[in-house]
Amino acid sequence: MNAPDAGHARRGRVLMLASAVFFIANVLLVRAIGARYALDAWVISSTRFLIGLAIVFLPLMPGGAVNLRSLLRSPLVIARGVIGGTAVAIFYATIPDLGAGRATFINNTYILWGALMAALFLRERVQARMVGAMLVGLVGVGLLTGVSAHGWAFSRADALAILGSVFSAIVVVIIRRLREHETIATIFGSQCAWGLVATAVPTVTGWATPGAVAVVLLVVSGVLAAAGQVFMTAGFQRLPVAEGSLLQMLVPVGIAAGGVALFDERYATPELAGALLIIGSCVLGAWTRPRIAAVLPKDFQR
Repeated sequence: MNAPDAGHARRGRVLMLASAVFFIANVLLVRAIGARYALDAWVISSTRFLIGLAIVFLPLMPGGAVNLRSLLRSPLVIARGVIGGTAVAIFYATIPDLGAGRATFINNTYILWGALMAALFLRERVQARMVGAMLVGLVGVGLLTGVSAHGWAFSRADALAILGSVFSAIVVVIIRRLREHETIATIFGSQCAWGLVATAVPTVTGWATPGAVAVVLLVVSGVLAAAGQVFMTAGFQRLPVAEGSLLQMLVPVGIAAGGVALFDERYATPELAGALLIIGSCVLGAWTRPRIAAVLPKDFQR
């Protein structure tokens, strides 16, 4: 990797780390909102998508304005929104049956599916060390989220969660592809618009009018989520799918740390070991210096 490529990758890592910070802050705030005001998770999700839609039309969005034609007519842009919204819905749907820990662990397997899809469809080379880093990171997520406490019996909910993780992998590959010719506003806008469609029915069903303070906090959480998504989308322009996804695994570590600092949570030795494994996997992944696809296959070019 030459010097310009190295600088490009460094900027991508900074963007991805910034994205993780915003996502961590969003989740912690959402947790506080849910605990204090008992708002339905679907209401919070729909608010997030509404705030995101408002943000994508701001003239300050990096990379250019939203392309309404692509938003409504581009198959890849629509697929990014529909599949991404479905993945979010599946994640929420599996939590009651699997628990947050097991659902989170299965959802994070998207980094493996995403690396495989990127290798097949974007011709991104994945080194053996990167594969090892991803596997170590997944073990860390499993320990951190306490998945072992739920056992390993396979159920329909597990199958649904795996489907959701595959959908998440498809989304990150599509984002990597779309950054070649679409603006961040258009890509993010597709998630918000079609995600809102996916969450509309459960939102209406569980609707409860929030108070003024809750509304303000919901807006702040929506802005944090939007910032996380924007930085992540920009990061995938500069990083291979495998490395970018791996850095996103720092999110559960940050959430755990925030839980200790803000919600008086306590973690046992296996969970602390899991956090260290995730951090170690990210460091190992950064050292592999994977190459991003310089030219996309003809089937993925406009």
